[in-house]
Amino acid sequence: MNPVRIPLGVAAVALGLVVQAQDRLVPAARLTASDPAWEVTVWATSPMLKNPTNLDFDSEGRMWVAEGVNYRGHYNRQPEGDRILVLEDTDGDGKADKEGVFIQDPELRAPMGVAVIGNQIVVSMAPHILIYTDVNGDRRFDPAVDKREVVLTGFNGRRHDHTVHSVSVGPDGQWYWNSGNTGALFTDKSGRTFRVGSAYDPTYGGGKADLGWEPTKIAGQESDDGHVWIGGFAARMNPDGSQVRILGHNFRNSYEQAVTSFGDVFQNDNDDPPRVPDDLPARVRQRRFLLGGRPAELGSRPASGSEHSHGGMASGRPGDDAVGRRLRRRFADGHCLHRGKCARREVPRIAPQL
Repeated sequence: MNPVRIPLGVAAVALGLVVQAQDRLVPAARLTASDPAWEVTVWATSPMLKNPTNLDFDSEGRMWVAEGVNYRGHYNRQPEGDRILVLEDTDGDGKADKEGVFIQDPELRAPMGVAVIGNQIVVSMAPHILIYTDVNGDRRFDPAVDKREVVLTGFNGRRHDHTVHSVSVGPDGQWYWNSGNTGALFTDKSGRTFRVGSAYDPTYGGGKADLGWEPTKIAGQESDDGHVWIGGFAARMNPDGSQVRILGHNFRNSYEQAVTSFGDVFQNDNDDPPRVPDDLPARVRQRRFLLGGRPAELGSRPASGSEHSHGGMASGRPGDDAVGRRLRRRFADGHCLHRGKCARREVPRIAPQL
């Protein structure tokens, strides 16, 4: 039996990295699948894309890539700004053969997320979550025709990766997203202000706070939802930026999430601090949030004695609102949102964690 070929986007990301200052690529042979029935193949490489930070696929199978040439210490390497690319395999041979630039903007300096939702391209570029609406569908942003909207703003870490990350769409139609532990002070479209403090306040060499406020100063302050949030956090909201609800907090740098048809939210914490002892395995922390209960930790890193050592809920159930109650009723009846009936399962009812 011939192996199943997988032109993985992951391979495109890994092979898009340039080794040192030369144009030598990571050998494709290093990317293998544990199952011999599967095969990893190269789909796209540099110079077609450079230092990708995030990717998504549209309904036609095109890959949208956020580049991060201007990452942190290389903030001005490309003064014209970073790009959102569109890559295609037009002849179906398993390799990208066409590339286009949706947008390149001096404001884009290592955006941490890109999501394609219909004709909306959602870009996570601190301090904003941006929505570009491709009105004419030509996959090229034209300010005279297309629309640009700041749906939320106030995420610290403009020159950092511990900031706001990519959006995912849940089975409830809401947008799920998360942010790292550089802090956030933002007001949603419902008029509620969220204050997410942090012990981590990057000022890039002793400069002033990025946005005029300091995460260490707002730490401990109550948000308009009645709770106190700290560190990295995961949230969901309506597509128009209203009704933000924080699902979990006190992470280090949670990076994107996956939402199942049952409404469970899976994410990982992609950084382990360098102070983890060498004799202990460095493990990423993964968490699962139930829309009817508290998050369940699937794995944890060794404690480091800092504010990002543990994660959890400091508030009530993430699903304790109209949407969550409706989802819980459907799940309890054995419904699966994306198609018909699923196997019956119980959704735990757990008291709020205060």
